[in-house]
Amino acid sequence: MKIGSARSKALCFRWGLVGCFLLMVSAMWWTWQRKRLPPLAQAAQAVVQLDLMAPSDYGWISDHELFFLREKNQGDFLCFKIDIRDGQETVMDALSPYLQDKEDRGATFFMQSSPSGRNIAMAFGDRKQPDWYLHRLDDATTLEMPSVNKVSYHLTWLEDESGWMHWEFKQTPGSGAETGIPVRCSPEGGAVPLQAISLDGSSMTRPYFAGPHRIAFPTKSPRNLHLQLETFSLDADQEDMSITSGKTYTIASDIRHGHSFMDASQDGTRWLTAFMTASRVPRVARFPEFPFFKFQTKFRFQIRLWSLEHQESASLCVDFGHAFGSGPRFPYDFQLNPSGTHFSFVHQGKIWVARIEDLLP
Repeated sequence: MKIGSARSKALCFRWGLVGCFLLMVSAMWWTWQRKRLPPLAQAAQAVVQLDLMAPSDYGWISDHELFFLREKNQGDFLCFKIDIRDGQETVMDALSPYLQDKEDRGATFFMQSSPSGRNIAMAFGDRKQPDWYLHRLDDATTLEMPSVNKVSYHLTWLEDESGWMHWEFKQTPGSGAETGIPVRCSPEGGAVPLQAISLDGSSMTRPYFAGPHRIAFPTKSPRNLHLQLETFSLDADQEDMSITSGKTYTIASDIRHGHSFMDASQDGTRWLTAFMTASRVPRVARFPEFPFFKFQTKFRFQIRLWSLEHQESASLCVDFGHAFGSGPRFPYDFQLNPSGTHFSFVHQGKIWVARIEDLLP
């Protein structure tokens, strides 16, 4: 009996040491994770409290300025710009005539800044064929743009920002790929259909110019984010676009959730990707009903900066906390400023801004 008792005590002592070791390792890992990922309030700055009665459209109009909307009266809105360096807000009066009598929330309301931030695309009115405008910030003038039969908000700004391409994406039968059909629009040239382009996956957001005669298409497969780069040539009248070469890069993998975003800098060489991943180890969550405990998948946002020049990515260190389910708890509408030094997003009813260099590991 004494020998068996001694062996039991020794075994318990060993298992106790193993348990203490595992506990210490877990505590060190948790502390390292907390140190590695600063919380959102430390990593980014909330610069604008959004008006819930106004459309949530916003965008960069320079490297340090954002535009956003507030309601003046019911159905009448004002467009503001804010300088993120000092928080100074200014009304953009030249846009006010186009933001009146917008009480019909079922109608089209769309505003998007150009890659340089010096122009804004706007669409208002009928959902099937709204009125399109190009607003130039340099001289505060607004030009009417040609309408297209099928509305698309996947705009590719032309390289001189004198207009844009509308895109209609159609599913390719029997595959998860799509075909993009562009229509070139400008105040002088009207609407001109161009050659269709086949994509390797489904389109995520608007395509971008990534240098002279190169268009980059952010696409998504079930678990990966891709960047499909197509080089093209135009004829003398700029009415016929021919694809000369193409290449696809995988810039993020192991995507576990549908919430994902991509945006590019003005020159198309820096790409910001934000996507949801799931932990491989489920979390034990407590519930008020039997069986009172349940295994639940733990989701976390990841943000990466991908360089087209070096074809490599770097993770940005910011902790949004754990998110379960879906809805407004997730950050959304990620955008890069023109030079790619800062990014913004919407979260908890606010526009947040962060400097990329501060978050690089």
